[in-house]
Amino acid sequence: MKGPAVNHSALDAAPIPTIVLRDRRIVYANDAAVGLYRASRDEVLGRLYSDFVAPDELERVADRQARRLRGDHAPSVYVTTLSSGGERRSVQVHAAVAGEDVVVQFIDVTGEAVRRTRLASLARLGALVQRELRDEDVRRAVRDAFASLELEGVLVRPDGGELRVEETLLEDGRTACPKTVYGVRPVGSRVPWTPMARQAWGQGAAFADDWLAEARRISPGELPELEAAAAAKLSAAMVRIDVRGRRPTALLVAIGEWLRPEDLPAFRLFGSQISAALDAARSIRALSTRNGELRALNAELAHTQDQLVRQERLAALGELAAVVAHEVRNPLGVIFNSLGSLRRLVQPKGDAKMLFDIVGEEADRLNRIVGDLLDFAKPSPATLSAEPLDRVLDDAVGAALADAGGRIAVVRDIPDGLPLVPMDARLMRQAILNVAVNAVQAMPEGGTLSVRARLGGDGVVMELADTGEGIPDEVRHRVFEPFFTTKATGTGLGLAVVKRILDDHRGRVEVRAVAAGGTLFALHLPLERKSQPELKSAASAPRMAP
Repeated sequence: MKGPAVNHSALDAAPIPTIVLRDRRIVYANDAAVGLYRASRDEVLGRLYSDFVAPDELERVADRQARRLRGDHAPSVYVTTLSSGGERRSVQVHAAVAGEDVVVQFIDVTGEAVRRTRLASLARLGALVQRELRDEDVRRAVRDAFASLELEGVLVRPDGGELRVEETLLEDGRTACPKTVYGVRPVGSRVPWTPMARQAWGQGAAFADDWLAEARRISPGELPELEAAAAAKLSAAMVRIDVRGRRPTALLVAIGEWLRPEDLPAFRLFGSQISAALDAARSIRALSTRNGELRALNAELAHTQDQLVRQERLAALGELAAVVAHEVRNPLGVIFNSLGSLRRLVQPKGDAKMLFDIVGEEADRLNRIVGDLLDFAKPSPATLSAEPLDRVLDDAVGAALADAGGRIAVVRDIPDGLPLVPMDARLMRQAILNVAVNAVQAMPEGGTLSVRARLGGDGVVMELADTGEGIPDEVRHRVFEPFFTTKATGTGLGLAVVKRILDDHRGRVEVRAVAAGGTLFALHLPLERKSQPELKSAASAPRMAP
């Protein structure tokens, strides 16, 4: 079957897989799309688009197609799974209607999705490591983390002019190369310093994309050919472990096939989390050996440990944010400027305009992700002043509804006469906005957002409830963890920022299910009545239209 009688020369040799649908059948596919489907062109043309969609995704994709053909609102960019020749691939789909045709472009995100999952797991496991209170438990948690991430490694410590092997993180059934280098050496044996180790010791981290070369420096002439071939596929990240006042003490090496240089900041963060955990564990051990009078400090010590972990985490995230800002923001600025200049020079139309739009949308999305990370990693200190709560609530919810297209009905229950609340209005608006945006995203087909405020206990309570599908019970307790998300796209930092802002205000945030369906977030803020300024009626502040 031949494609439509239009000029596809701009798409034929394009590296982005592109197809054209007419009546839901594929009437055009460029070379990149044929390669993505793992089929011949004759096997692709004339087939239904749904023939290549994974069975578990069929209902969702069919619904989007039907809505788009009816002219109803449907996402033009989404992530789904293609299935062909027994192979599944995650793709980001960009769809656009062109007359009677639908032009669809794919971005293969299979590898990146796996890597993102592993890096997210690394951040989560780093947080779990910090909960351990004994050295041996920290080491066990690190070993379990390496096994779950399909990594092997070793912990070495400077000893004289060499490095002493303190612990090996090796598992049976994995590649033999790290074992050839380290496994034959008992704990306590010594290996030489290498350029990679010196860089990691001096700068805090180092990366080697050629583990074979590093292995030969450690064990010259001891690698059989089979192990050398395995080592050639491996990369390694080495991070410094600092304890007791950030004094360097050891080096942790992670070895695996999936590691990339851009993963080094994540491993630097993981090393900082291990450092904080070991530091806290050793502090606990030292204090626990003191006399009975010091045992009464255990409760305060647990709190101190939490604060230490949080400070170390934020410090490490600050380093990561600096890397991201330097390595991503500058190229993004060049992309934005170049894209604007190209639009003026070329004045693209048709398929070319669509490609320009895709580049612009993806650059904007990347810029937002970087912004979320920087907001979390470089928090602004809260500056409290007496503010009208209703005005902050209305402004934040109004901003969240700006792109809702009228799909969301708002029920507003904010009584007059609420006292002024000590808060940083800018930060509190951000916290409420994050919660409200989550509520709007939970109701893609429309629904009701209930916004309430009331006095409660020694403070005020703000409640935002949606009528979406709700958050599953098994993950509800994790929604405030950094980097945890159930969305296909997103950083998992929005609610973590909310919790941090409420903590800075000496308040708290709670989440619970709504009996009729949906989710309710309750934000509690304290009232310092003795230092409270003269109360002001909320009726004087602008309101959000109900």
